[in-house]
Amino acid sequence: MDIHEALRLLEDTLGHAFIKKEVHKMDGWNPESSINLHPLVLLWYKIREESGFTELTDAQPNSQRSRELLTLADLIQNVKDDPEFPRLQSLLRDLEHWEAAIAQMRELKT
Repeated sequence: MDIHEALRLLEDTLGHAFIKKEVHKMDGWNPESSINLHPLVLLWYKIREESGFTELTDAQPNSQRSRELLTLADLIQNVKDDPEFPRLQSLLRDLEHWEAAIAQMRELKT
């Protein structure tokens, strides 16, 4: 899976309305300092930013964030047909439980 496919999968999983709501929390040029911004939306945003730079330079993104996204997308891809996925999808959007949802996806994958 390439970075663009992984980004689309994350967008589809979180939902465009959720991402849009979260993006509106960003304040100024430093989204990392935005209060209560969901970490997965920050990841989505920063990868989109990196993708723009890589298109300009013809380089493949190889940041820690891009590796995190590819790992997460792999987990999502492997569990999206599981009956538990809708519940996990909901937990991924929850600011307090998103990490637990990822841990549960890892368990389902094995």
